[in-house]
Amino acid sequence: MLRFGKTLPVPLFNEAISRRATCLFPAIPVLSVPIRFASTGGRGNTRNVSRTDRNRRRGIRVNDGDFVHKGAILATQIHKFKFYPGSYVMVGRNMTLSALQSGTVRITRELFVPKPETELAEAVKDMPMGSFLYKPTVNVIPEQELGGVFKLKEQI
Repeated sequence: MLRFGKTLPVPLFNEAISRRATCLFPAIPVLSVPIRFASTGGRGNTRNVSRTDRNRRRGIRVNDGDFVHKGAILATQIHKFKFYPGSYVMVGRNMTLSALQSGTVRITRELFVPKPETELAEAVKDMPMGSFLYKPTVNVIPEQELGGVFKLKEQI
């Protein structure tokens, strides 16, 4: 006889169920075994909770050729430039790149010449002769504005 809280291996459990079944019901193999849960609730730890911070979702937000409006965020980054600002692009606090004009986004690779006192200048000295450093630059090409004077159809 099965009692609450006792667990049996699956073959023995199936055999005990089939003995109780009448001839009207065929023996159905049961794969679940009764288990007993903890009588006290699991209490969590309140220390070191800050490890579960959400992802910051940094990186490029638009693709090459996308149309953006003025003030749209083009890229988010931290600590150092992964994408550099180009024409009609401004750098906000926390190095966010934003569009200064409405227009089409163009992402280009431009030649990068580091300043002599930086650590990148030391890295360039170790590079083979004829190699270059390129930086990805985000540019916005402004949309062409219509003429300043609008006329009604009746006036044309």
